[in-house]
Amino acid sequence: MYDIMLVDDEKGVRNSIKAKIDWEAAGFRVVSEASSANEALQLLEQGPLPQLLISDIRMPQMDGIEFIRICKRSIRC
Repeated sequence: MYDIMLVDDEKGVRNSIKAKIDWEAAGFRVVSEASSANEALQLLEQGPLPQLLISDIRMPQMDGIEFIRICKRSIRC
């Protein structure tokens, strides 16, 4: 089973992603969620790291592209 982190500023979108895919049947489970890139970075620093990270691109304060850049440099995602 692979662990997933969802990162999106809209709770409804995160809920929709969880509901529309049978993650368990595909061998995945959503283990953490973040409503911002900053929150996601904090969760990733605390560990454990998920095997899959799904992020929105357009978020306030920090977009998903910058989030992934920071993540790769500082957390080794």
